[in-house]
Amino acid sequence: MGNSRLAALAVLQNTRRFGTFTEDALSAAAIKNGLDERDTALAAAITLGVLQNSYLLDFYIDYYNTSKSAKLQPLVRDILRLSAYQIIFMDKIPVSAAVNEGVSLCKKSSMSKATALVNAILRRIAENADALPEVKLSDEIETISVKYSVPTWLVDYIICRVGKSEAEGFFTYCNTKPQINLQVNTLKATAAELSQSLNACESAVLDNCLVSDRAGRSLIEAAEFTGGKFYIQDISSRLAVMASGITEGDKVLDACAAPGGKSFAAAIISGGKADITSCDISDKKVKLISDGAKRLGLHNIKTQTADAKVFNPEWEKVFDVVITDVPCSGFGVISKKPEIRYKNPEDIALLPKIQSSILENCASYVKPGGVLLYSTCTILQEENEMVVSAFLERNAGFEASNFELDGVSKSEGGMLTLWPQRHGTDGFFFAKMRRAL
Repeated sequence: MGNSRLAALAVLQNTRRFGTFTEDALSAAAIKNGLDERDTALAAAITLGVLQNSYLLDFYIDYYNTSKSAKLQPLVRDILRLSAYQIIFMDKIPVSAAVNEGVSLCKKSSMSKATALVNAILRRIAENADALPEVKLSDEIETISVKYSVPTWLVDYIICRVGKSEAEGFFTYCNTKPQINLQVNTLKATAAELSQSLNACESAVLDNCLVSDRAGRSLIEAAEFTGGKFYIQDISSRLAVMASGITEGDKVLDACAAPGGKSFAAAIISGGKADITSCDISDKKVKLISDGAKRLGLHNIKTQTADAKVFNPEWEKVFDVVITDVPCSGFGVISKKPEIRYKNPEDIALLPKIQSSILENCASYVKPGGVLLYSTCTILQEENEMVVSAFLERNAGFEASNFELDGVSKSEGGMLTLWPQRHGTDGFFFAKMRRAL
C-alpha cells in the first residue's frame, strides 16, 4: 500500500503543478510504481477523494497546525491532504498506518525536515477525528466553498442559478462516488440478461441501461464488454441522442464524436439502420471510435478525421441529423473529474468562441428539415443557452425544436439542462434545432 500512496502523491503533484487530467496521471503513476489492480484502486480512491475535499482538508490541517509560523510547502501540504483524507474518510485504513505513511512520504520525497510537523498535525487530526470542528465562517459563500471544496465563484454562480438548497445538493452530488452507466447493445443482448451476468441494476431512469458499482477496469475486461454487449456512457449523453429523434435510414453526422458514445447510441437506436459518419480532430481519437464500433458490431458507422470548425463542401446540406457535442468546461462531470472544479474562470471564458465556431460550421451540413443537436457536459449558461440563443439570432433558417423525454423532463425553447441533484445524471445541456424547409 506504500506504493499506492506514493502514486497518489505523484498524481496530486501533477494535477496541482501542470493541470494534468487525473485519469491520465493515474495510469502513468500506476505503471511507474508497478501497481496491481487493487493498489491502483486504492491510489485512485485517495487521489479522487483528496481532489473532492481539498479545501475541507486544508481547513482541518490549518486548524490543527499549531506552528502557525511554519509555512507549509506545496508538497508537504499534498502529503498532509492525502494522509488526512485517509484518517477522516477511509474507515478501512488504520489511523496509525495513515500517520506513519504520511511521515514516510516526507522522507521519500526529500522533505525529512517536515516529518515532525507532519506527524504532529496528523496525530492531532486522528485524535479528534470523531469530533472535528464544524465549518462555519463569517461569510456563507465561503462556508459552502470550504465545506464542499469548490471555489467561491462557482458557489455564487450555482446559487444564482438554482438557489442555496439545490446548490448544496449539486455540490453534494459532485463529491459522491460517480455511478457507472452501462448502455446495452440491444442488437446483441438484453438488459435483463446483462443485469444478471454483470450483477448490475437496471436504471430507473432509462430503458436498456444498467447501473454498476464495479471499477471501470474490471468492466472493460469483462467478457460481455469484449463481446460488444454494452458500452459505458452516462444516461445524460444517451438522452441527448434520443432527443434528436434519429430513425432508421437517417444520415447522421457526429462531428466531435470521440470516444464514440453518441455514435454508438445513434446506431443502436436506429436498429443498425442509420448511416452514421463519426468524426474527430485526431487519428488517435478516431481510432477509439472505430475500435469501439467494431467491438460492438456497429457496421453502419464509418469514421473520418475532421476538424469540426473547418467547412467540408462535400457535406453541405447532406445530413438528417448533425450532432455537435462541443469541447466545454466540464462542470457537469465534476464527480468523475474532480480537478475540473479548480479550473481558471479566465480560461473558461475562451470556450464560447470555439463552441460557436463549431456550431456555425456544422449547421451548414444539415439538410432542409433536418436536426442540429448542440450538447455540452457543463451547466454554465455562457456555454449553453447563450451560445444557442446567439446562434438562432444569427441564423434565421434554424428554429428551436421542442422535445420531451418520458420520465425525465421536457425542453423549454428546445433546450434542456440536466442537473445531477434533480435527474440523477451528469450535469448536461442539449438543444435541438431544426432547419426550415
